[in-house]
Amino acid sequence: MQICPVDSLRSLIKHFLILESEGPVNHQMFADGNPGIVFHYDQPISEGSQRNTMPGSFLYGQLKDCKHLISSGKTGLVVAVLQPYGIYALTGIPANTFKNHFIALTDVLGHQTRALEEQILNSSTSAERIGILETFFIKKYSSLHPIDPHIRHALELICTHKGLLPIAWINEKLNITERQLERKFNTQIGTSPKYLSGIVKIHHTLKLFQYTPVSNTAQVACEAGYFDQAHFIHDFKKIAGVSPLKYLSHNHRLAVNLFPAEV
Repeated sequence: MQICPVDSLRSLIKHFLILESEGPVNHQMFADGNPGIVFHYDQPISEGSQRNTMPGSFLYGQLKDCKHLISSGKTGLVVAVLQPYGIYALTGIPANTFKNHFIALTDVLGHQTRALEEQILNSSTSAERIGILETFFIKKYSSLHPIDPHIRHALELICTHKGLLPIAWINEKLNITERQLERKFNTQIGTSPKYLSGIVKIHHTLKLFQYTPVSNTAQVACEAGYFDQAHFIHDFKKIAGVSPLKYLSHNHRLAVNLFPAEV
């Protein structure tokens, strides 16, 4: 279930996700250009093939590889999906520090988050959990670190044009060098403009599949700006860990970038 935050938080939080399951799960997760903060309130969850047990709350940065969140029993997760610059805004720490990592929230925001974990754990409804998180983030709002105007403008251009604009054109539009923009992106978003554009392009392609038969993969790839179908398949498999057809054949995705690993 996807829930929009209150208006005052929309510049920080893209949306909340509530993910619940009555039995064991293995969720496969891939990049969507947004970092996030996860709280779990039922059985413990682990990450990856090593089954590393995750803390009660953790933060993830920009993803490069697909990740697995695994539970052996009843599962309950609430995720605050942040705007691309959300980690930097909250912490002031260079966002590339968190790239492709899951990190305990207490290690980043301190022990104040212990009480937050307890509140989430002891809540009985999704509405209560979302309310607790919104209260927490509203209190944080006055101390957010400012985001560079170049970052905001570049993000707007990348998203508006579905990841298709050449980075050189964006640099010229913003009157900034390639090196300067890349440094700002790595610091405040956690990845390069080129990589983020590629992620936006892939997710735009997935949206097009909502209105086009899966059999027309080549047509959709072309419409989304790929040179050919093979290029799209290669790029998608690299970030999602499965082929587009295998991904699209599954009807029980929990979010666009989160689906059962047995797909």
